[in-house]
Amino acid sequence: MFRVVFPLMQSYADSGHRSRRRRLLSAARENLRYHAVLLGIFALGLIYILLTVHITSFADFQALLIALANTYGLLLAIFCMGHGLVSIPSRMWAHSNLEGSVREVERGAGAAWDAKADAEDEVAAVSAEIAAWENHVEGRDDGLANWIRELALRYPDLAGQRESVGLDGRTLTEDICSTLTRRARNAQHGLAKAQMGWLHLLRRTAHLYDLKAATSTSAKRIEWKLSSPGRVSGIIPANLQYVWFLAIVPWSMKVVSLFVRVVSIGIVWSEIVHNLTDPLLSLAGIVIRATGETWFLMEVLLPFLSCCTG
Repeated sequence: MFRVVFPLMQSYADSGHRSRRRRLLSAARENLRYHAVLLGIFALGLIYILLTVHITSFADFQALLIALANTYGLLLAIFCMGHGLVSIPSRMWAHSNLEGSVREVERGAGAAWDAKADAEDEVAAVSAEIAAWENHVEGRDDGLANWIRELALRYPDLAGQRESVGLDGRTLTEDICSTLTRRARNAQHGLAKAQMGWLHLLRRTAHLYDLKAATSTSAKRIEWKLSSPGRVSGIIPANLQYVWFLAIVPWSMKVVSLFVRVVSIGIVWSEIVHNLTDPLLSLAGIVIRATGETWFLMEVLLPFLSCCTG
């Protein structure tokens, strides 16, 4: 049910049409196209399996479908959880090292700037096309012309002195207005996301450079020239911020990273030697049996696995 309703709601909200009926039809058409492609791929795979696997009864066919569904779910869970089990402790360990964090933000600066520039170019291209359509409908007083004028007011021409966009002899239709509305909205959202990512990178870089400058002095004190300590300044005195940011926080992250690595190894090992009824070698099975299955699964294991798969 959720696999049908949620994509339909997302497509409805993302549609550029104005009327509810056209937005619902557009969302239904988009989702039907998507599910038709999936159904076609599934049919081809099923035909291949039926031609290569010996099936003599409906029970064999049902068992095959169950095995395929379980295989898909297990592969997806192993991929996502395996990435989290490796990525989370590795990222925490990397962030605990000041030099490594500085190199990481320096490497990411180029990608963040390129993403911001690409988003600005997309917004400029969309706004230039809207301006071209606005010139095309000049003098008209109908629904589509008013739609274009509203878009021009909402997304002014950011192209500057660029050459005007050619319309290639196209005729203004409701689908063109809908697509243009959707592109303009997505471009604005993409630009806002890229700008926030760039600002976050600048703030983190300034914070790391202040910490790096403090390590090269003998005063054992952090001079916040490029950034600020944030809410920590109201809790930790200035003379203890050096110890907090350059000793306590890094070592705490290393300890937590090592702990998460041990837990991850224990989970993988427990999956290999899984036996809940007689957990001789399964670490998770031993803990679950000792503490109570419901409490341990709900309070410890499931939240940790959810963070890994997320």
